[in-house]
Amino acid sequence: MESDHQPLPWPDSSTNLFVEGAHFQLSPTLPVTFNESNWTSYAEGYYLAAERLVEFVEQKLMYGGLLIYPITFMYRHYTELRIKELILRISRLNGNDVSSKVSGHDLKKLWSRCRPLIESLEPTPEPQDISNVERLVLELHYHDPKSTDARYPDNPNVFSGMKSIDMVNLRLGMSKLAAFMNGTTDMVIEYSTNP
Repeated sequence: MESDHQPLPWPDSSTNLFVEGAHFQLSPTLPVTFNESNWTSYAEGYYLAAERLVEFVEQKLMYGGLLIYPITFMYRHYTELRIKELILRISRLNGNDVSSKVSGHDLKKLWSRCRPLIESLEPTPEPQDISNVERLVLELHYHDPKSTDARYPDNPNVFSGMKSIDMVNLRLGMSKLAAFMNGTTDMVIEYSTNP
């Protein structure tokens, strides 16, 4: 009896993952050197990927249990990248020499370094807005303090005993956090280019 199933193709000696391509949208140009705009590209890429996965779950009404972990990681990583970018950009705007590498994944520590820099901006965002942003950043930190819990299955407390996650609410909250982060970043870029 013949099987209708086609064998799955396994890698052979000609299989490569990273090759240069010619199609503009399917072969993006990579930066040759590092510059501050790379931070924005990386952050927005992670945010967009998380958004598309949530949309997929909403449309298909399936795979939420599998995709909550990469979604959470990508939203968290977006937030980490934006905070690091703001630390670098505002520090330079204020005339401080800062290493181009802001290290660590501890959102609580990064935010405690970033918040006073945001508060140094003119005009300063409303204190209540900054406090609300801080609350969301610390919520991400609480559920994944080392940026490993949503990536690896060996931490049963990744969501601190929660039995389910409302992805629509997660997406809405992240869109509000992203609006603040993106708006603040755009404001700092504008100040940097037009002092």
